[in-house]
Amino acid sequence: MKADYVGVRRTHLKDFALDVGLLDGSEWLLVIKSQDQTIRRNRLINGMMNGKFGRTESRPTATGLFARVTLSNNKTKLHWKKEFPEPRHVISLDGGDYALTDVNGVNIVGAAGTVKRRLHDELYAFLHSIDRNQDDPNKLLVCSSGYAAVIETDLVTG
Repeated sequence: MKADYVGVRRTHLKDFALDVGLLDGSEWLLVIKSQDQTIRRNRLINGMMNGKFGRTESRPTATGLFARVTLSNNKTKLHWKKEFPEPRHVISLDGGDYALTDVNGVNIVGAAGTVKRRLHDELYAFLHSIDRNQDDPNKLLVCSSGYAAVIETDLVTG
């Protein structure tokens, strides 16, 4: 390998070998914003052909998926899947639970895929990212892109 820039090395794909067992036995959480990707792409392409870029008009909220799968022996095993209105981001919580944002709420989902409860706030709109407060793990930091805000929400009190 040669250095292209000072301190930066280039790695080529041809230098890698296939390892079919690399992810064998790994567990994955999948967050799929919408199940209507063909419709969304066609709308975007049609808009671009008319000189528009990005979303320029309202659209209905799409239904997305949250799923837990395991990869094993070159196959995917689906443990469970649940539909949510445009889910975006998931994080792990204590006890095997997850916090999943959707269009206007935070869902606390158990390890078996059941929604244990849902957190609301008047400033929750088009939620995006979520994280735990490093100083207090009972508090979540929720990005509400609809209000350009980050909202701290207590997991215990809501």
